[in-house]
Amino acid sequence: MAGINGNLIEVDDTQARTFSKFKLFQQARSLGYWKQIKAWLEANDLWDAFLIAQVVTEDNAQFKQGLDAIASELGLTDEKVEEILSLCVADDALGGL
Repeated sequence: MAGINGNLIEVDDTQARTFSKFKLFQQARSLGYWKQIKAWLEANDLWDAFLIAQVVTEDNAQFKQGLDAIASELGLTDEKVEEILSLCVADDALGGL
């Protein structure tokens, strides 16, 4: 997968990661990004989809596009995005939390 800076981020396409929306929210809020992310989702008519989705997966085209756009808007490097996402992988034993 190419990141926002054109650098390749290695992803095993056979095992796409699933992310907990709650963990994504927690990380974004703790880093001060949540209000901007929510505003972007609302402005792009994706807020309802985010609310309805139980989890998000990195192989979802809408997630990839949104992630790239939000990362670019926030000025996040590919490395920072990966650091955040690595903390948000869903724990199947907890139902995605």
